[in-house]
Amino acid sequence: MTATDDDGKTDALIRDLEGLGGTKCGGCGGALGPHAFVASVALGFKDRPRCAGCLAGALGRERKAFLEHLGYYIRSRACFRAGWEWSDRRQGHGEGPEPGARWLAEESLMGASQPEQEPSPADGARVFDAGDMGCGDLVLELRKRVNALAPGEVLEVRALDHGAPEDLPAWCGLTGNRLVKAEPPRYWIERRRD
Repeated sequence: MTATDDDGKTDALIRDLEGLGGTKCGGCGGALGPHAFVASVALGFKDRPRCAGCLAGALGRERKAFLEHLGYYIRSRACFRAGWEWSDRRQGHGEGPEPGARWLAEESLMGASQPEQEPSPADGARVFDAGDMGCGDLVLELRKRVNALAPGEVLEVRALDHGAPEDLPAWCGLTGNRLVKAEPPRYWIERRRD
């Protein structure tokens, strides 16, 4: 994947943000701001974007922990970070110390760390070959496939995108699913047990 590919993904995200006006949260029906849309795309909810509270709820995550992981995830991917920065500018904010730090003033995205990996993948995992799919497309398809699994079932993901080694562990941390093992380009993800 080249910088031009990342530029194309960033441009597509910005175009989506520019056309966002009047979009409602797919969970509570409230107004959806651009930061929430970027988070929704990053988490695979582009088809039904949600506010921070509804994203955390949909993923079964406590809000503060969710926001800390979200900060790490947004910082780790250039297209999502560019979307946050565009959203800050659009809402009249200067550059902040962290992506989306102004999104929810009472929450802090500082100090987020990458989730730990555990060693052994389950045998007989289902397989999803994502090829060079990346950014929002990868996590949208990944969310659908993981949700189709029974709790505790494992999906082996083969992802060639250069951002996958950072994106997939961060996505697991955000969603509460468990990254069982990572041997890029292969990753084993266990569906959370709810």
